[in-house]
Amino acid sequence: MRFSLRGHFVCLLVLFTFSLMAQRGKYRSPVNHGITLAGSFGELRSSHFHAGIDIRPSGKKTADTIYSVADGLLSRVKTQRGGFGRAIYIDHLDGNTSVYAHLSYLFDPISSLVYKEQMRLESYEVDIYPEKSSVKIKKGQAIGLMGNAGNSYGAHLHFEIRETVSEVPINPFLYGIKSVDKIKPTISSIGLHGLHASWSDSYYTNIGNGFNKDGSASPQYAVPAWRVGLSVQGFDQMNGAPNKNGYYAIKLFVDDTLYFHSTMDSVSYEEGDLIDCYIDYPLQERVNRKEALLYRLPANTVRTIKYAKNEGAFQIFASKPRNICIKLEDFEGNVSSAYFSIIRDTLMVGNRQIPTYEKALKQNVDESFALGDFQFKMLAGTLAKDGGMNVSGYGKSYKVGDGEQAILKDFEYCVIIPEELAQEKDLFFANVSSSKPAVKGGVIKDGKYCGTMSAFGNYRFIKDNEAPVILPVSFSTNATAKSNFTFKLSDNVSYRTPARTFEYKVYIDGVFIPSEMKELTGVLTVPLGKLTKGSHQLVIKVRDSAKNEAEFSKLFNK
Repeated sequence: MRFSLRGHFVCLLVLFTFSLMAQRGKYRSPVNHGITLAGSFGELRSSHFHAGIDIRPSGKKTADTIYSVADGLLSRVKTQRGGFGRAIYIDHLDGNTSVYAHLSYLFDPISSLVYKEQMRLESYEVDIYPEKSSVKIKKGQAIGLMGNAGNSYGAHLHFEIRETVSEVPINPFLYGIKSVDKIKPTISSIGLHGLHASWSDSYYTNIGNGFNKDGSASPQYAVPAWRVGLSVQGFDQMNGAPNKNGYYAIKLFVDDTLYFHSTMDSVSYEEGDLIDCYIDYPLQERVNRKEALLYRLPANTVRTIKYAKNEGAFQIFASKPRNICIKLEDFEGNVSSAYFSIIRDTLMVGNRQIPTYEKALKQNVDESFALGDFQFKMLAGTLAKDGGMNVSGYGKSYKVGDGEQAILKDFEYCVIIPEELAQEKDLFFANVSSSKPAVKGGVIKDGKYCGTMSAFGNYRFIKDNEAPVILPVSFSTNATAKSNFTFKLSDNVSYRTPARTFEYKVYIDGVFIPSEMKELTGVLTVPLGKLTKGSHQLVIKVRDSAKNEAEFSKLFNK
């Protein structure tokens, strides 16, 4: 008998496929009701690709019980005021990890583990990696309640399945954890981009929904360019919920040839920042509309996005139209199509100019340079495409860079401190493009302030000598009928990673009380459930990154 290596490989592949299908079939739903979604896997968020699905509560409930989808071991549990809020991570035997985030409550034994660590560290925020095999979780075991903790705008469960070793999230739809979807996706907007060799726009227009849906009598558009790329805004609605979620797959055909396709089966957290080179970033900055680029900017290396030909861009001609078909598809195979054609406008009058910069920058080259009072260091991949840097202003205030350029990586800077500020303490260099100054922190050395920037914008030197504010929202000296107090914590400066907005601690009768603060709202909740009857003293201490301190101290009766 002859041994066929190819046949052996095919057999192994078939066995692996059946094994994977069997594993997928073993997961149960994390909720005990029909799933409807507030967010789908891979959809375009403000700063990342969504790495899970957002499951809505059932009916008017906001605290549905959450269950483990399979047997496993508790590998991590984290509480934080931003991010996932309360999150549970469970490793399973098939090599995957399930993640349950924004929980309002944790059940034992997880709850006791968290409380013990919070008391040990005197911190509400903890990040625990239990010893292997120390906490076993059974399939269908109740682990917590759905909630609104962390960076969440309403009660829901953010649910993920990740490869345990790589930590790459996988679409839960592939494991049967999904909602009913019999509704076609919607193509709501299409942009036409005339492209320079540098991938900058020489021309842009938006045709909205000016296309044909079935390929008959397709409208034609004239673009004054030699080369064109397309961008698309679309969404998918599912049965039982009004939310406009992300679509599963998108394809671009030019004259029946595939140029671009993307299928959201997995997406890495490490690729999250690359969303700013997958969308039309300048368009988002101008009108707050997200259109996915169906052509590849140089920095875009997201693995699920495939450019089948010419990086997704194509030539156009004055004498022969290029026939375009864009297809949006959901996971259940419902498809919407857009048909139109493009010819070259012989007038060749574009409506976009290539920006001019004091310092031109190559996207794929490390750059160190000086402009005015600044020294900059940018690593390759900081920009989405070739661009540049301008700096204007003097003394205490500056405009740094072009706000329509996407920044994919933090870059280093040093700026000369003006003489009149040289002796000042608690000095910061802040982004003042928003209503509240934003500070990432830095160091002062040799008459310069040095740190990192994550965005272009308006910057100036500031001092922070104001203490945070502790404002009672629901506090009473007579708390016999209360289960908690609430306060609003705020500060005059927004401190961004690696700096912290402020630290806070809550004590009752001198004993630390783990108390949740929701960073989006600044609301601090102080639990009172375990207190005995009688008089108690509440103390709240808050300190910001500039070491300004505030304290609230009051007696109350329970």
